[in-house]
Amino acid sequence: KNPPKRVGVIGQALVSFRISLDGAPGAIKVTSSSGNSRIDEAVLSAVRGTTFVPPPAALSEDERTFNVPYRFK
Repeated sequence: KNPPKRVGVIGQALVSFRISLDGAPGAIKVTSSSGNSRIDEAVLSAVRGTTFVPPPAALSEDERTFNVPYRFK
């Protein structure tokens, strides 16, 4: 887990990313913006800074692609 840094605002952004076979995140993009660039950038930064457990090699790219909501309260 790599929570985004506090940005002092409230909102939610949906981020999409793919986990490579070595556990690195890639194809990272905000798919539903919060409407606040500070939130969107914090979400992207949090995903970029995360190293995941390498997935099984048999998984397809679709099976290694995730859509995750980040909520700021």
